[in-house]
Amino acid sequence: MRTRIIYGFLIALIFSMGCRKSDAPELPGNLGRAPVPQFSIDSSADLSISGQDPNSFTGKFTLDQYFKTDHSFKSFDVVIRKNGDNSSVQVLQADITELPASFTITGEQLKTLFGNTPIETTDFFDIGANVTLLNDQKIEAFPSDGNPNYDPNVNTLPNLKPITLQYGVFCTYDPSVYDGDFVVVQDDWADYHPGDVVPITKIDDTHFSFEYAAADAQPIIVTVDPATNITSVGNVEFGNYGPGFGNFFAQSASSPNNYVLPCQGIFSVVLDISSDALGDFGNFRIVMQKK
Repeated sequence: MRTRIIYGFLIALIFSMGCRKSDAPELPGNLGRAPVPQFSIDSSADLSISGQDPNSFTGKFTLDQYFKTDHSFKSFDVVIRKNGDNSSVQVLQADITELPASFTITGEQLKTLFGNTPIETTDFFDIGANVTLLNDQKIEAFPSDGNPNYDPNVNTLPNLKPITLQYGVFCTYDPSVYDGDFVVVQDDWADYHPGDVVPITKIDDTHFSFEYAAADAQPIIVTVDPATNITSVGNVEFGNYGPGFGNFFAQSASSPNNYVLPCQGIFSVVLDISSDALGDFGNFRIVMQKK
């Protein structure tokens, strides 16, 4: 099993998170320590790739780390994955030793990085950071076995920015896509595992819903702005996890990872999850793709 990376002083936090669904929480077998990369998008540049002229795309973003005084790393490499395929990872820039660091990525660069293949309407690109520690251990953003290196509890850190970013080709929103069976790609809340199938219900032309695997589950209604393909969720009670845990609530948190990619049948939303008995648990991203 891959060692999941989390700061040692977060152990107490992991215990508090573990109790949300189990009276006997388990910790990861091997706790490691590594910097937590942080990305932010420059909103003055392109936020998505034009389907009509993908080569005209220019995106700008910044890489930093969550714990500003942590010097346990040797370097960072900014890497890019195409269409969710971990075997496709390419290096945008290697051996970054000073943070924060700013970057520009263009449609022409994306095309060149991935074999001079034209960017299609179904393409999307994830940007992450590989971290090389002082002992030369490398923590990969997109491991070849698909198992994340960072424990999902890292998402409870206050004011955490995205650990990865995504640029997709903008595709006109089609509400009919978001109805039917979807496959879980990522669920930081851990009700579901990658590969699980979850039904999505279309409500109207700008809303669809899904449910977590909670007791007395209630729909979480996702709103889509068709002009931007940005997703949001209003505060909603979505169920419970047994006596003593209270009622659970979710609402979207501000994040560049709130979006739909209609041509790929993907939706992503970052949820701030809380309980009226246990308080706020932090932010958790869920990503699904149509089966």
